[in-house]
Amino acid sequence: MLGAIAGDIIGSVYEACPTKRIDFPLFQPHSSYTDDTVLTIAIAYALLRKVDYATSLKTFGRRYPNAGYGAFFYNWIFTPESPPYNSWGNGAAMRVSPIGFAFDSLKEISQRFAYDLNRTLDEIRPSYHFDVSCQGSVPEAVIAFLESESYEDAVRKAISLGGDSDTLACITGGIAHAFYKDIPQEIVFNVRQRLPEEFLRIVDDFNAAYGLSS
Repeated sequence: MLGAIAGDIIGSVYEACPTKRIDFPLFQPHSSYTDDTVLTIAIAYALLRKVDYATSLKTFGRRYPNAGYGAFFYNWIFTPESPPYNSWGNGAAMRVSPIGFAFDSLKEISQRFAYDLNRTLDEIRPSYHFDVSCQGSVPEAVIAFLESESYEDAVRKAISLGGDSDTLACITGGIAHAFYKDIPQEIVFNVRQRLPEEFLRIVDDFNAAYGLSS
């Protein structure tokens, strides 16, 4: 889970100033968590405390209202009920990583998507632009992981596409953490320095519950 959060923080400064390079600074003075981290924490909290997802998402969303949510989701947070809101964006993909760590069988969680994963980053990068749809960002994030050689390499490659950088890196980072297991300690240190104490407690409790490092 911390892999997704790290990707969010690292990518946060490149959303407004996209880069097509891989050799960029990982952390800058304004690197910070966004809605991707808040809602990833909310999903982890729901799993740990056996709270339904909608309640947890709304609780954390209202507690951190200025994290940068999409307009539809922001309005949903403050509705008394929890109706569908015709979401088509990549929000679910960026916050779902705790579920992948918590469940390990197809019986417990199974999804199939018609995504084209046969492209390369070199083919995607030149014409790729900011895209918050699932169809226009999730396969790209997966491909960044598939071409990677390490956790850091995966995050760098996701951001180098020059798109919705924090969310791309959040999605890729969650997958890369699960596959590579360990995150470089320099990244872990910098991420922990930027998280509220409440988030750190949930991260640590989640790691302990599901046997994760970092």
